[in-house]
Amino acid sequence: AGLLARFSRHGHGPLASSWVTAGANEALAPAVVGEVFSAAELRAIAGRAGVAEDEARRGLAALLPAVVDHFTPTGELPARDRLLTALTDYEKRLPH
Repeated sequence: AGLLARFSRHGHGPLASSWVTAGANEALAPAVVGEVFSAAELRAIAGRAGVAEDEARRGLAALLPAVVDHFTPTGELPARDRLLTALTDYEKRLPH
């Protein structure tokens, strides 16, 4: 919910809502990622991923719509405890 609220605060609420609701996900442009996340946040994300900031923006643009869509299969935000459990389970399946 915090991520969607952040997109809304920056004027991109309908875009983010498209990832939650049924139907096609609207594409997220890397430039929008740069509007929604601060330069410091993008630097931190890039640093943790071991990539350049521009690559982090492009990666987030590709991943965020799919990840939000994946965790909202019913078209609604799940309860916090269900979401945290699903995220933990998902993280365990990621290559380390």
